[in-house]
Amino acid sequence: MSEQEQPALEVSGQQLESVQAETVVLNQSAAQRVDASSVVAQTSPIGSVQAETLTMEASAAGLAQAASADVRQAVIGAAVVEDAALHLTAAGAVLARHDVHVESSLVETVAATGDVWIERSFSGTTLVGGNATISNTYTVFLLAGGGIQAEGEVHTVFDPESARSFGLAFGAVVGIFWLLRLLFRR
Repeated sequence: MSEQEQPALEVSGQQLESVQAETVVLNQSAAQRVDASSVVAQTSPIGSVQAETLTMEASAAGLAQAASADVRQAVIGAAVVEDAALHLTAAGAVLARHDVHVESSLVETVAATGDVWIERSFSGTTLVGGNATISNTYTVFLLAGGGIQAEGEVHTVFDPESARSFGLAFGAVVGIFWLLRLLFRR
């Protein structure tokens, strides 16, 4: 099925190329591109979705652009949002203009200008313009402009002390290679 333009569209068990409507509800359906004011996806893969309000459950999206996203038990390649809430979700990158809530999820990169709450999750890089509230979480890099409030166990691979150690070791190795290069050049 190709492009569909309607005020409201509810699709079940179909494969679509492009969907444009005011409200789109996908139930066990697949779509290459969805553009709507409101999108609800249940057990549905979507290549690219653009919406004001996005609700996903047991679904997948390559790229999600939304003002507000509520994602549960889903997989997202990248999400560009105003605000996001992720529960039991795997995501490559979440870029938010405001706040992000992550619970029991795996997120490679979280970048938000507002506040971030991460609970019982794994995060590669977390960059926060506001405050970061982290609880029982593993993260590689955590930078917060407003401050960091840790509750429970929070494990970072690069805390300030290990970052200094890494920098000293890296600088020493580079210095030795430059010295050897100068010595053997003559």
